[in-house]
Amino acid sequence: MPRYTINSQIERRVKFEDDASKEIMVDVDHVSMIFNMASEQLNSLKEYFIAIAHGELRFKELRALNDVSFTVRKGDVFGILGTNGSGKSTMLKVVAGVLEPSEGSVTVNGHIAPLIELGAGFDMDLTARENIYLNGALLGYSKEFINQHFDEIVEFAEVQDFLDIPLKNYSSGMVARIAFAIATIIVPDLLIVDEVLAVGDFMFQQKCEDRIRTLIEEYDVTVLIVSHDTNQIERLCNKAIWIEKGNTRILGDAKEVCGLYRLLGGRVGSNEAEKAILDALNFEFDEDSIEIPRSISGTDRFDTAIKLSEAAECIDSDAMVLFNDTRSIDAYIATSVCGFLNTTPQYLHNDAIPSATTLTAFKSRPQTVYAIGTKTSAEEIARGLSHEDYSPRVTVLESDLCLDSTETYQHFKSMGATWNTTAIVYSALDPNYGISLLSLMPYVYVNHTPVFNVDGDKGPERILDVIGDFERIIFVGTTKGRVTKIFEYATEKGLEIVHFDGKEPYDANEQVNDWIAGEWAKDGCTTFRIVVSSLTNTIDNTIVGAFAGSLHALLLFEDVKDIDSVSKALTFVGTHAHMIEGFEFLGDGNRFDDSEKLLICKRLAMAKAQEAKD
Repeated sequence: MPRYTINSQIERRVKFEDDASKEIMVDVDHVSMIFNMASEQLNSLKEYFIAIAHGELRFKELRALNDVSFTVRKGDVFGILGTNGSGKSTMLKVVAGVLEPSEGSVTVNGHIAPLIELGAGFDMDLTARENIYLNGALLGYSKEFINQHFDEIVEFAEVQDFLDIPLKNYSSGMVARIAFAIATIIVPDLLIVDEVLAVGDFMFQQKCEDRIRTLIEEYDVTVLIVSHDTNQIERLCNKAIWIEKGNTRILGDAKEVCGLYRLLGGRVGSNEAEKAILDALNFEFDEDSIEIPRSISGTDRFDTAIKLSEAAECIDSDAMVLFNDTRSIDAYIATSVCGFLNTTPQYLHNDAIPSATTLTAFKSRPQTVYAIGTKTSAEEIARGLSHEDYSPRVTVLESDLCLDSTETYQHFKSMGATWNTTAIVYSALDPNYGISLLSLMPYVYVNHTPVFNVDGDKGPERILDVIGDFERIIFVGTTKGRVTKIFEYATEKGLEIVHFDGKEPYDANEQVNDWIAGEWAKDGCTTFRIVVSSLTNTIDNTIVGAFAGSLHALLLFEDVKDIDSVSKALTFVGTHAHMIEGFEFLGDGNRFDDSEKLLICKRLAMAKAQEAKD
């Protein structure tokens, strides 16, 4: 399927209250804006005229706006959304009369105050005082008007102490303060705002928004506003339009348009994937009955490991497992060990103990600590974790540069631990092992499954020494190269072989999850939870498997910027709805906001409703 940024109109009905009794302030009627771009660079008028004479002057047509229509009525606060380069600012310039539309028409009633390019016309060599009069004149204000409102402008801009300093010595935020104060000193009929609320510090941004809100609420000023901040659009506006690459995607109630934009705006994907997302969104369901799942996130990866440990279920262990955060292969070994010990892994960092890990040890006081993949001695780790009357017993599990887990396997076997009769074999040199192996981690945790890496000094030989203990081998990634000897041995001995070699990450994730669900069903576990994590969350994903295992949950990876991955996640949820009990999310609001979490919950509700109907 072709993948691109979709700009076609969204076929979805949204609320759109339009009071026909109110005066129309802006009427944009089938407007297109076309720019001609020279196909080659011309550096002088001479080159330009020579190209014309030879008939070599060619242009490429760029449609910054393509047949856009909307109406803004008296008192509306109308928001314009879209990714960079989608034509938002061009539209404001057409409305303000700066640009003449190539096609269509724009009708504007009343006096306009355009806040499109703050500071345009300022002379940086003049003082702030001089620029206030200069900029005011450019906006059409008389000297007497500026005299009358001068103190008010200065007070709002908060530049009293810098009036007679040349503007070139000002920061960009201070320049924007002056420009905003001048432009909003009058009460216009129509205020046009283009991203100006993103300038200056936080307090001044709030001050600007308060002034705009005053103009709206006290003077019934009509506002046309462009912003990338969907929360701001939702907060200020009653109507909105989403423009993508010059085309109208959807027009309607600001809250609904912002919700769609958060989920789909600027995303790459196919039309089929977008349709699957819209089908879930269009499902009529009482959203208030859905409890938004929790998100687990720390201030950094060390804190996230602690948060996962605290959120894990049935964790009652007197042991702690540490691993070196510089290599993911140690995390897989740590996860298999944590399954035995009923705990979740914590980090070492460059062979040192992070303060967050130390504090966790002080709080939980584990009697035994296992450190995997570190050059630090057991004595040093014990000293780093000891506190007053507490000192743990530390075992360092290190072998062959820590590139295989045979030593860990043998150690716990000698302690009487019962490993699974299934083992996992992979090579970290294979580029296709990652997502499949990450997806297997809940199974590794729950089923006490050892993970063997064939790389390192005599890696294949070390694994061949223990592979006879198992009845089934899961090969992740290639079965060639360093894995060949183990694969040939398993084939020769008639061992059961499972092979995951998903080259496409989301397909690999789905393939492994289907297999785990089938294996757990054989053990009588017919329901499970889902832990959703972003595929871009590479560091935290190495430790989330143990947490998911503690919940008896599967891992579902998606990238909210890729709507094909979101669609695949929704498809998986729909297919397995009868088995899914609920969701957990790994990552803060930058990874998953409430609208993205609600989407997955609605897909589950949609599938369960269909099951009940059938």
